[in-house]
Amino acid sequence: MLRRLGYSINVLAKAFGRSTSVIHRILRKAYTGRRWDLRKFPNRMRRLYAARQWRTLMTLLHEWESFMLGEGEKPP
Repeated sequence: MLRRLGYSINVLAKAFGRSTSVIHRILRKAYTGRRWDLRKFPNRMRRLYAARQWRTLMTLLHEWESFMLGEGEKPP
């Protein structure tokens, strides 16, 4: 996801405290051609990804509830 947002491997390596070769190897191993296999990522990266998903869900929860109750016009 971060690569799609335009972050370079060098920036990712610095952010995660790893070498560029480790980041490149992880990304190459996890990409199966059409999608990313999250099981191939290290445990810490999976936990960070899950925590980010949860935070995003919690910030949009009120908007989704409003949409499901018919108060909102379109989904968030």
